[in-house]
Amino acid sequence: MGKTAAEKILARAAGRDAVEAGEIAWVKPDLATLPDASVLHSLDQLEALGLEVPHDSSKTAFLVDHLVQVNDDVDVKIVNRARAMARTPGFCGHFFDAGCGLAHQVPVEKGLIRPGMAVVSIDTHVTTLGALGAIAIPVNADVIYVLAKGAIWMKVPET
Repeated sequence: MGKTAAEKILARAAGRDAVEAGEIAWVKPDLATLPDASVLHSLDQLEALGLEVPHDSSKTAFLVDHLVQVNDDVDVKIVNRARAMARTPGFCGHFFDAGCGLAHQVPVEKGLIRPGMAVVSIDTHVTTLGALGAIAIPVNADVIYVLAKGAIWMKVPET
């Protein structure tokens, strides 16, 4: 039987000829997206690992979408830190500030998503990128592994 789209995409992202449903594959995503609400936690973890910049900043997108209207000092701290990190050379490949749109839609609108890509995010709505022929998997706080090492393990899904 032929391979599913998920198997083909994950095999490519793992640098392999093929992967099978149920198997664990070490995948190098083409893009990791982080909405503002997750930035502080991710940046703190990256710094705790002694890293000043992600493994491959060209494959990162930070987006300010939930905290467009800040409500307290914590929100201000998050947004200001995200903006400061976006200005840090080599830190962020793509930064979209407040007013650009929603974190799971902006990468589409800006042409960052193409068929066959493997995308990870903290945002659970990232799965909508499947409409473009990409596989997009919410990995929650484990996105730090992608930021730190450029890769993450994934279980190849059943279809």
